[in-house]
Amino acid sequence: MTGPKVTLGRLRHVDVSGGRAYVVIPASFAFIENGKQITERGSIWTVTLQKVADSWRITGWAWSKRRNRCCPCRTPGPRRSAALN
Repeated sequence: MTGPKVTLGRLRHVDVSGGRAYVVIPASFAFIENGKQITERGSIWTVTLQKVADSWRITGWAWSKRRNRCCPCRTPGPRRSAALN
């Protein structure tokens, strides 16, 4: 993978209480793989922050990706051992 780029959308949700914050941001992720441009759209980046002195520091984050409508993700079922079959 080369040329990774994250593009953030408009803030979807912001909750600030004292020195802590919770933020939800739509995002897309683009990169080049095997010479082909790949773009993942419709992702959500969720971040928790804590105020330290005069700045905000990330204390945790999660990236979630929406299923692609044209190529649905196939989640394999649980694998069973051959001994159990």
